[in-house]
Amino acid sequence: MTHKLILASHGSLAEGMVSAIDMILGTNHDVQGFGLDTYETPDEIGAKVQSILAEDPRMTYILITDIKGGSVYNELVKFCVEENVYVLTGMNLSMCLELQLMSAEINVAEKLDNVLQTSRQGIDVFSKVIISEKKQLEDEELW
Repeated sequence: MTHKLILASHGSLAEGMVSAIDMILGTNHDVQGFGLDTYETPDEIGAKVQSILAEDPRMTYILITDIKGGSVYNELVKFCVEENVYVLTGMNLSMCLELQLMSAEINVAEKLDNVLQTSRQGIDVFSKVIISEKKQLEDEELW
């Protein structure tokens, strides 16, 4: 593995993501989650993340937060001044899984670009009216 994922969020979202990753990929992965339900302040999460970053300065760390501009993001974004730390926002399960499953042969910048593109494509809305309109376009896939 060329990188380590650290998830951080409001509530228990980060820990829930780790649980979902465990369910899908098994527990043989190195993803950690820190949420404000467990840690009382973003500063506590920041201190925990800082200690993890110090463990292996040669490792590339990808920090994923739930809300850009939120208190957890604001605490963790300060770490991206390091060359080996990247911060992503808009945490979702497909983003986390894709990062875990990507080949070690792909460099981190390319992985992140791929993940952002895939995540954007995975966001959509459906309703009866929208489905009727999309059915009229023969080239459009519904699902």
